Amino acid sequence: MVAHLRPDAVVETLSTVARKIDMMDVRLSEGQAAIRGDVARVETNLARLETKMDAKFAEVEVRMDAKFAEAEVRTDAKFAEAEARTDAKFAEARAAMDAKFAEAEARTDAKFAEARAAMDAKFAEAKAGTDAKFAELDCVTF
Repeated sequence: MVAHLRPDAVVETLSTVARKIDMMDVRLSEGQAAIRGDVARVETNLARLETKMDAKFAEVEVRMDAKFAEAEVRTDAKFAEAEARTDAKFAEARAAMDAKFAEAEARTDAKFAEARAAMDAKFAEAKAGTDAKFAELDCVTF
């Protein structure tokens, strides 16, 4: 089929195909350059975004550390408050226990004194009875 064509038509057709190939090559090169530019912009934006994210992360970390420190202070204060209340209640219970112990000791001492007085009275009575018997016996014997 090419043999039927005139040589100048074949050269012209091949020249047209070569020009079209060159134009496609130029467009392809331009497209690749545009893609490289886009990739460079994306990399730049990604680096900028990473920097922003690092800064945000550091900011959040600082805020969280502050909140943890604040919570720790509040917890320590509440613990100290609870400890003070417990110490006060313990002192109150200790005072009440000491008062009851003193009261029980006083009652025990009173009962002991009462029992001792009753025992001393009975002993004195028994001694008086014994002395009277000895005196009676002494009178009888002599």
